[in-house]
Amino acid sequence: MGTTTLARATAEVAADLRTKEEALHALEEQLVRLQLRVLRLKPPLVHLQCQLSSSSATP
Repeated sequence: MGTTTLARATAEVAADLRTKEEALHALEEQLVRLQLRVLRLKPPLVHLQCQLSSSSATP
């Protein structure tokens, strides 16, 4: 393998790695946003679940 071919292959691998790192970073940001949404939705859902269970417990 010649020096230019090796340099080109190295550059392609580096570019591919950067692309994958950017994609991973975007997925991590999405995960954080989803976790925050879950934390915001959890209390109202627990409250609703309590209301539903108490209303279905009465005959």
